[in-house]
Amino acid sequence: MQCLLDMDGVLVDFVSGICAAHQVASPYPANNGDYVAIERIVGSATKFWAPANTAEFWDELEPMPDFKEILAAVEGAFGRENICILSSPSLSELCIVGKLRWIARHMPDYKRRFLFGPCKEFCAAVDRVLIDDADTNVKRFGAAGGQTILLPRPWNSDHLLSLHPVQVLRHRIGALRPAMTLSEHIKTESNN
Repeated sequence: MQCLLDMDGVLVDFVSGICAAHQVASPYPANNGDYVAIERIVGSATKFWAPANTAEFWDELEPMPDFKEILAAVEGAFGRENICILSSPSLSELCIVGKLRWIARHMPDYKRRFLFGPCKEFCAAVDRVLIDDADTNVKRFGAAGGQTILLPRPWNSDHLLSLHPVQVLRHRIGALRPAMTLSEHIKTESNN
């Protein structure tokens, strides 16, 4: 089984970075389950994304406090060779440059194991699992036929579990339904 692993909100602390850039306090946990709480505090999407229009913004974001634990859990379950970073860039062309620098610095084993694009569901398959913090990404990926794990964070629908995201992640990895490999699927189809 292959694992597609999100960056922002899963491995990278985007929330703290964007709050610091706007000099506002984090709206969580007061706004648990509200994915766009920060954007509303700032006032508009244009104003919200303005500090993120540089490569340095994305490159200098801190890892999530549980970054190492999450990566260890995922690598232990899937094997490093079966993991690819899958991240949706902002509209700034410099975002990808910054994300690539971040990966090279914090995850050098993955500097050639990444995909960037907003349509994560295009990567969905029965033998692929997406680990993401955005409810919409998880729903779309699942609807397209992939397996999903929503990592609990204060801004998503699993916010009540966000005090123990690594434990929830490990449990959810263990509960994944066995996926057929492509060759198994072809054999099954040809026998019918």
